[in-house]
Amino acid sequence: MMKLFYKIWVELILFQKIKLSNKGKWKVVSFIYMALLVGINIGTIEGIIKAFAGYDIFKPVEQLFSFFRTKYFKSFGVGMLMMFIPASIINYILIFHNNRYEQLILKYENKESKKMKLLKIYFFTSIVLFIGINLIIKLFHLIH
Repeated sequence: MMKLFYKIWVELILFQKIKLSNKGKWKVVSFIYMALLVGINIGTIEGIIKAFAGYDIFKPVEQLFSFFRTKYFKSFGVGMLMMFIPASIINYILIFHNNRYEQLILKYENKESKKMKLLKIYFFTSIVLFIGINLIIKLFHLIH
């Protein structure tokens, strides 16, 4: 599983290095992109737990943000605290700490890396699962 995660990261890094080579922003862009995707996966797991176990992991955190008057600010705060920040920490430790990405590129770069097949599959699968699980949950609540 980790090997696949690292290969996806290598594809993203190589793509961003080429795309943003002169600007030197590839690290930030790659980091944010993957933090969002991993965060979406955390949200998907939360949705599955909510659907099958009936427990909303995010509910206690939502109460922390009850001082916001609008639902959008609450959702943003919960999303940052429960999805984006944990994903950022995971990505930093596994990829950027001590420039580990350099070793990963040496280990996992190949001719297929620049085609970004794994990254594209990961992106679309993450989005489809997130939307699909949340739609199923909403439909289930409408029926019951």
